[in-house]
Amino acid sequence: MKKGLSQEIKDRVEAIEGCGIVDAAKTRYLVEERSFRWLAHHWCINQRTVRRILIHYGIPIRQGGEAVRAQWRDNSLRRRQAAATLAATNRTLAQAGKHVRQGKNKSNSPLIRGIAKKLRTTTSFLRPETRAKALANSLETRRKHPERMSAIHQPESESETTVRLCLTAMGLRFEQRKLFGAYVVDFFIPILDIAIDCRGRNRFPLSFERNQEILAQCSGVVYCINEFAKRGDFTHLDKYIERLKLSGGFPPTGGKETVILGACGKRPFGADTDKFRVNLTGVHGNYCSILTTATDD
Repeated sequence: MKKGLSQEIKDRVEAIEGCGIVDAAKTRYLVEERSFRWLAHHWCINQRTVRRILIHYGIPIRQGGEAVRAQWRDNSLRRRQAAATLAATNRTLAQAGKHVRQGKNKSNSPLIRGIAKKLRTTTSFLRPETRAKALANSLETRRKHPERMSAIHQPESESETTVRLCLTAMGLRFEQRKLFGAYVVDFFIPILDIAIDCRGRNRFPLSFERNQEILAQCSGVVYCINEFAKRGDFTHLDKYIERLKLSGGFPPTGGKETVILGACGKRPFGADTDKFRVNLTGVHGNYCSILTTATDD
């Protein structure tokens, strides 16, 4: 076969696009980020010819995860087809008792236990740069498609139920699973302009960036540690809410406040704790930590 592109291919692409083949290739592949499959179908050629066109005109070809994402971006038909195929496969496996998620875990499956042990030392996710890239991609997806976030559709936890009943007993109107930018909080009280989030001790230290993005859209954040919520003693939360009511819904400190109900250690935000003015109060495990960032700094 003669190297390069035939005039027939050029004429076909230009006739379909109504412009030069170079401009068409750059617009479809670089600007619109179309996949090889889409271009092959649109131009009535095979995918090898699509690659030849891009290489011939010096257009850089996407690699790895970037290429995979392009195949799925805005491709609702492919998503539906993949979902239907996966559902049919899962049904077949379940009927045969071979479904990989039917009760198999590290404690009863040597295969899964072996894979988990291997991943502790071999996974690329252990590298800081990989973790940072994965987090950045996850946040970007959340911002573009917040409706996909699993946190919005999770069932209510025991701590969330306890807090919800407490807020209801206080006569407060609130929203559940409120979206703040790329993050979801468990409760939001509009009249006080504060968010309330239930957190386990395993989630500490907390993310300073997440906290600041939430505070950018409200006056305060209250983190309610699960162990604290399960006690059912919300005296500190009640006093804090009463204090906000007296001050018209704004923190009396003149800044934005982050409140942590329950014992969480002296550095709840790790090294970023130094960016707050911290006030620790409490007896035994019933702590209330108030961290303030001034608005006039």
